[in-house]
Amino acid sequence: MYVCVCNAISDRRVRAVIDDGAATVGQVYRACGSQPQCGRCRTTICDMLGRDRAPAMSIAMQPGMAMAGGD
Repeated sequence: MYVCVCNAISDRRVRAVIDDGAATVGQVYRACGSQPQCGRCRTTICDMLGRDRAPAMSIAMQPGMAMAGGD
């Protein structure tokens, strides 16, 4: 499925760049070699970033575990 129709970026491509370390929408676009156009895909990419980070965050948020960076 296309996440970004303007740049023809698929959900598979977005997942791949997130797996390679992209952590922000801007990093996803840069990794795909494109720039945002209309911006409608931003919400979907943000959702994908959140889902892909959820397991790591849930581990960090367990009782008794300190968060890195003093947060």
